[in-house]
Amino acid sequence: MITNGILVYFSTRSTLQKLSIERLTSLRESKRQEIENYFSLITKLTITYSEDQIIVSALTDYSNPENKSSESRYSSYESYFQNISKRFNIEDILLVNKTSSEIVFSLKKLKDYKLNLNSLEKDFPLKISYSNSLDNTSNNRANITDFSKYKYSDSLPYAFVSAPIVTGNKQTGVLIFRISIEYINQIMTNDDNWEVSGFGKTAETYIVGSDYKMRNNSRFFIQDPVNYLRQLKNAGVDNSILSDIKESNSSILIQEVRTDASNEALKGVSNTKIIKDYRGVQVLSSYMPLKISGLRWAVLAEIDTKEAFASVTSLQENLVMIGLFILLFAGIIAVFISRSVIKPVLSLTDAVRKFSNGDLTERTNVYADDELGLLAATFNKMADEIMQQTTRLKTELSEREKIEVELEYSREKLSSLSTYLQAAREDERKMIAREIHDELGQALNTLKLRVAMLKDDIPDGDTQSIIKISQINELIDNVITVVKRLITELRPQLLDDLGLSAAIEWYVTEFEKNSGIKCFIFFEKEQFSFNPDLNISIFRIIQESLTNVARHSMATKVDISYYETENSIIFSIIDNGIGIKQENLSGSHSFGIIGMKERIKYWQGDISFLGKDTGTTITVTIPKS
Repeated sequence: MITNGILVYFSTRSTLQKLSIERLTSLRESKRQEIENYFSLITKLTITYSEDQIIVSALTDYSNPENKSSESRYSSYESYFQNISKRFNIEDILLVNKTSSEIVFSLKKLKDYKLNLNSLEKDFPLKISYSNSLDNTSNNRANITDFSKYKYSDSLPYAFVSAPIVTGNKQTGVLIFRISIEYINQIMTNDDNWEVSGFGKTAETYIVGSDYKMRNNSRFFIQDPVNYLRQLKNAGVDNSILSDIKESNSSILIQEVRTDASNEALKGVSNTKIIKDYRGVQVLSSYMPLKISGLRWAVLAEIDTKEAFASVTSLQENLVMIGLFILLFAGIIAVFISRSVIKPVLSLTDAVRKFSNGDLTERTNVYADDELGLLAATFNKMADEIMQQTTRLKTELSEREKIEVELEYSREKLSSLSTYLQAAREDERKMIAREIHDELGQALNTLKLRVAMLKDDIPDGDTQSIIKISQINELIDNVITVVKRLITELRPQLLDDLGLSAAIEWYVTEFEKNSGIKCFIFFEKEQFSFNPDLNISIFRIIQESLTNVARHSMATKVDISYYETENSIIFSIIDNGIGIKQENLSGSHSFGIIGMKERIKYWQGDISFLGKDTGTTITVTIPKS
């Protein structure tokens, strides 16, 4: 028992310590991913919107004070920028004219509005952000400046993300997003809900910049500022820093973290070990650098060692107490019952061993009517039931496996049939479009020519005949227009001639014209196309999605975007309608959605539908071959 207890203790202690480290590392990784994803999104948004024609137009209009654009046009700009700010947590949006270096537009209209950036100091973050994007016509690069106190907004911490605005091959200005640190602070502090989020009583996560200062508030300052300042003072922190923290009611950009963990993390090292933190308290620290272009940051997740290894200490005490009790109790009982117990126990043990090795016919002898005899009889009864259950289960499993094989075969056949029917329908559409174009189109043109020739044979005074011939000619033109529309709807010629991007832009333009719903297209590449089968699949999915928007969503705006990752091609369609309901996604009559799923399944891709009260988001992900 002592040997077993020691082995259990060391094994369990090692496991618990490993779990504590893995839990802290997992916490660190989740925060790293959230922060990196946020800045990745912001940089992509900056690049995307710097190419947006609305923003290019806004820069032109606001740069010319004598511009006669209507008030409604400026109002639409304001509304457009407000929507960007609200949707992506952007504090302010600035447009800077390159020629004058003046901020010609500011959403918040702070003191920096109409400011000439050439008048600022070289090391002023706003000027650095602007300068980094000058003479830079690259369409895939944004510039980020680190957070610092911004004097034009009550000296609160802000960062700037900028990208050049290019018209043709000429840069006309710079788009600058001013980012608040509050969103970073919310991510790292879980909105002050540490224990609910699994942080325990002392775990915290925070970011350290290249200046070794915090980029979010310390948990201990938020929970108990008095004790926090006392700990810092005992750790030897300068009184001026303590005063700044107390006056600003924040540790952001004030509290320095010069520990072994922060030093190694800022040098690019990732690790987990025990250190003394900025309070002088011994903690288990998991740290690593953040990969954000333009920023030298590190993320740290820490927990007091007393809490991290509390379960190990408790385990040690419990094992000692339990071991002593078991040894004492077992020794006393063994003296009295060993002789009467040993024989039936050995018999029962032997039967159990053989039974567990697969001999379901094995049974034990019942020596008496006492507890051991009852146990032996119970075992025999249990063995009989298990043997019966095993026989029945084998039969059921055999039948179930047969049914599953048949179901899988039927599923594969149905999927193949669906793929075949879609391909056949596309081929039939293509054939019908070609036949209409070649036969009916030629016949209509011939008819129009003959009617025109007939008109030349009518005497000059026969006005009635001339009018009738004109009406017939107009009717023929209308029929030709209808035929052209039918050919396009059956198989857009643009799809084969100019590629997928041109076909989507044409269809979206026609959809916007017919439905009155405003559409915005955000393409990572101006022109793109894939193989013909994939082109038609993506086109039909977007066509079906917009059809559903027009029929059911009551939307006024649709955003259609396309971008690529290292391994995937991604399309998204986002409307601002009433949102799709769950029953509509899984209903047996939702043939359009079923068709979209079948199309994307053929390409081993994925399609997701997210419906909210504020609209529906459809995301199509196709792996690159």
